[in-house]
Parts: sequence; C-alpha cells; structure tokens
Amino acid sequence: MSFSQIYKGRELAVIGQILSIFGVVEQCQLRQLFSYMSDNDYGKLFYVLKREGLAYFTSDGRYVSTSRYSANYGKCQDSVLTFWAFIHLRDRIQDFCASDPPSILTFATEDKNCDLIPGSPANMAAINIQADNMPENNLRFIVVKNLRDAEDLLPRYENDYLMLVAPDGKANYYPI
Repeated sequence: MSFSQIYKGRELAVIGQILSIFGVVEQCQLRQLFSYMSDNDYGKLFYVLKREGLAYFTSDGRYVSTSRYSANYGKCQDSVLTFWAFIHLRDRIQDFCASDPPSILTFATEDKNCDLIPGSPANMAAINIQADNMPENNLRFIVVKNLRDAEDLLPRYENDYLMLVAPDGKANYYPI
C-alpha cells in the first residue's frame, strides 16, 4: 500500500509527527512527500500549521521545524539527508515512530523493522555501539552524503545498507 493511501486525510498529524522526529526538514521535501495533494489543499495545510503555531518557518522559507531553536541549533544536515531517505522509502513504510539515538526513525514494512540512521562522522561511534544491541533481523539504513563518511563503520553480518543521498534527494543503496 502506498504512503498516500495509508496517510491520506491525516496529513496534519503526519507533519506534526515528522517535525517532532526529524526536527528540521526542507519545505520542498514535505511538498515531495505529499505530492499527491493538490496545491490548494497543500497550501491550506500549511496555513493551519502557521496559524496554530505548530511549525516554525525560517526567514528564507527553506526549512520547517518544530521551533526556532531546532532550526538554528539542530542537526539540520543530518535531518535533511535522513528525511530524503524517508521520502525515498515512503511507499514501503506502513508505520513509523521516533527511535533511540543514533537512529532518528524506526519504521515497519510488510515484513521487517527498519531504522534510518544519519551516518555523519560524528555519529559513527554511536552507530557502531548500537549494532551490538540491535536485533539481527532489523534492517539498518545508514544515510551518508558521501561514501567516505562510512569509512569507520563496523557493519553487522547482514541487514545493513549504506544509503548515499545527494543534496537533491537522489539515493543509491549499497549493502555493507
């Protein structure tokens, strides 16, 4: 079942959940996630978000976040890259929630539980530690902006994937 079929009619709640999990996302990313909505319906959705104070918009209009603090001091690049991975995987996702760090998001597919993990160099030690405590059948998608970021990664025996995400959202998978 596609993302639009699962979440149609619940977009405001989903955006609130997404912002609380990721902290900061680009407006263009949200538009791509909800591309099935008409421009008019999408505009109404953002009018409600602004009116109710459910989201903070940066002055340049590029980012949406839960607060000014998140936009200015959060891990913006990690959040944006990981959200591109979420968009890329959206039609496989049946349910999602926040995860324990270093993961940002845990989601369920038809037959697996998966984690989206920002693979920044600063996060690599925590990712390696987390690998020991994760069930073997869980998939890990470690999101990086270039392959050099994963040089210090200690992969598990199976079910680990490196997800190379470009700034425009294009993604490639590499089994580790």
